[in-house]
Amino acid sequence: FNVVNNFKLIDLSLFDYIVISVGCLLILIFDINKEKIVNTYSKFRDEYKLVVILLFVLINLLFGVYGIGFDHNSFIYGSF
Repeated sequence: FNVVNNFKLIDLSLFDYIVISVGCLLILIFDINKEKIVNTYSKFRDEYKLVVILLFVLINLLFGVYGIGFDHNSFIYGSF
């Protein structure tokens, strides 16, 4: 079992590894500070909670659709 060769087979760029590392680091930071973050969020008014949720949904939609490597010509109907 050779770990280095298995990572080479995935064929990710250095940028991809950086994105994965930053994501794992953010998850670790959130996990360590989870109780403090949840207590702070629970003190928000309902209107602010809705704004935070909608902001996260908007960020997910924006980067999910128009993320890195987005090409509008590759859309299914792009050639019509």
